[in-house]
Amino acid sequence: MDAEIPVDFVVDGVKVVNAVGPEFNRLWILTNATLMTHGNDLAVDVKQILAGDNAAIDTTPPGAWAAPLTPGKSGGLVYVKAISASGKLKIIAAGQGGGTGARGGAGGAGGKGAKGSKGETGREYNDACERHGCVRTVCARQPGNGGQGAQGAQGLPGLGGYPGGNSATVVVDIASPTNFEVVPIINPGAGGAGGIGGAGGPGGPGGNPGDAPSPCPSARTGAGGPQGDVGPVGPQGPSGNAQPICLKLGASFVGDCKSFENMTR
Repeated sequence: MDAEIPVDFVVDGVKVVNAVGPEFNRLWILTNATLMTHGNDLAVDVKQILAGDNAAIDTTPPGAWAAPLTPGKSGGLVYVKAISASGKLKIIAAGQGGGTGARGGAGGAGGKGAKGSKGETGREYNDACERHGCVRTVCARQPGNGGQGAQGAQGLPGLGGYPGGNSATVVVDIASPTNFEVVPIINPGAGGAGGIGGAGGPGGPGGNPGDAPSPCPSARTGAGGPQGDVGPVGPQGPSGNAQPICLKLGASFVGDCKSFENMTR
């Protein structure tokens, strides 16, 4: 009968991995190597783990920030189980930043300017005229120009940014560690930026000119009002939540292992 040759799983450089099962004898994470999960769950169940200098498991999802109008992705679940382990392993339990919030709505239009004052006529007499005298109609008061339209309303505030993703939940269960250290780094995703404020509303139309009875000259329509101010930026979204970790290294327990008793027996 042929003997089975144990097969090792080796991480050299950066490798995206989501499962290293018991079909592998040992998991090697070499010096400066990183096992990436891209925010997906990771399950490791091997006989032995060997971590080189600066070896890491990193759950950061791709892209520092989620797409606009999208919550950040969480770091998922990292479950690492082995009979023995040695070396120093960083576990970067990170969530993705939240997406930018929606833009605010536009402001309303400004009101129309006031109508100009009405012109007035009068009579003018000329005593130089013989007999009945000369009388003519004149413009006693010029009609007023229309008033300027009102400024448009300020744009509405941008909507709040989307929440960042939760950090990864981490469970490490090593039955017999030998000079083995786990360094968890918990980084929930930051909240997304608030949406930009809405555009200011258009200025109102100028007021109508005042009525101009003959022989008064016509007045002008008022100027249009200025556009409204841009609305304020919306509030930043909330950060993700820090998820629990459990490190069971031999008889030593670190973190919230009560919640994971079924995984660390």
